[in-house]
Amino acid sequence: MKKTREDRINLIDRLERKYMEKVRMRRQEKQQNIKIALRKMRGRGFAIEDINIDYIEDIFPRGATTA
Repeated sequence: MKKTREDRINLIDRLERKYMEKVRMRRQEKQQNIKIALRKMRGRGFAIEDINIDYIEDIFPRGATTA
């Protein structure tokens, strides 16, 4: 079956739409990763299990008073 000019144009249009959707998804994923990283930097993204209690106790020993 011979492809017509219209078939080729339709194919190009589909490929362009597919590419644009892929670019949009990558951009959205990148922005989401940036938001997550910023949230973690502010301390909102840490789970209680992720916090190392020993590290905190080394900085602030128990029974220490602050002046």
